Amino acid sequence: MAAQRKVHSVWQYFDEESDNNVVCQLCAQKLTHNHSAGVMRNHSQLKHLDIKLQGQQATITNTQQTSFTACVTPTHRRCDADRSEKITQLITEMTVRDLLPLCFVEGNDFHKLKHFTEPEHTTQSHTMDTS
Repeated sequence: MAAQRKVHSVWQYFDEESDNNVVCQLCAQKLTHNHSAGVMRNHSQLKHLDIKLQGQQATITNTQQTSFTACVTPTHRRCDADRSEKITQLITEMTVRDLLPLCFVEGNDFHKLKHFTEPEHTTQSHTMDTS
């Protein structure tokens, strides 16, 4: 194994499995590096945001990687009247600005998305004032 292959600081986060393959010590993903640190550097920057690679030095700001469920699980906050009104206002502006038909915001898929992102938001009835 040539010494120049292990000059980059990213090598401290990988174990060499064979001549062209490495395994990430943080997530156990296998990579083919073709005698270059580029693949490992890209993996570290995309998958492990808490690693800061700076040429020959690397630092970890937080050793715990955020789990996938933590990213997609909504937080438990109350949807108060002000927040609900703002959501309704933004939906209305989007519908008008993008010339969307009302059936877009009345459809099941839109309600599923809205319920997932803000379960406590209630949609106000849309009635036209003809007076």
